Amino acid sequence: MEPTTEQPETLPPAIASRLRRLDRAEAILDPRTDGVVLEAARSYFAARPAAARARRSRWALPLGAAAAVLLAAVLVRPIVFHTPSADDVDGSGRVDVLDVLALARMRAAGGDASGITDARIEELAYRIVSLDSRRAP
Repeated sequence: MEPTTEQPETLPPAIASRLRRLDRAEAILDPRTDGVVLEAARSYFAARPAAARARRSRWALPLGAAAAVLLAAVLVRPIVFHTPSADDVDGSGRVDVLDVLALARMRAAGGDASGITDARIEELAYRIVSLDSRRAP
């Protein structure tokens, strides 16, 4: 049945009257008690904004300083640390045998069009496994 054509269900009058007799709900708060509570809350919270501002301003300077230090660390980080090496092919931050393997895979995938020569792969492998930094010609 669609919601637009659905008719609300009605209870038989006998059941509805029994339910009304069983329902003895009484108001928990009368309007006078509600007014007293509302007035007490208004007087309590009227003095709070000044205290809340004082607490907020107490933390503003240390939190602002911490945020500035964190922002400076994030912005300066690429400048402070080493720039990535051209030999770090896999981007791990270290030049190791995995870079030689990645270079060989790139050469195999691209063929001669990749611009990677066997000599370049051999030179990188030699520098990684040798104690000197450059291979003598």
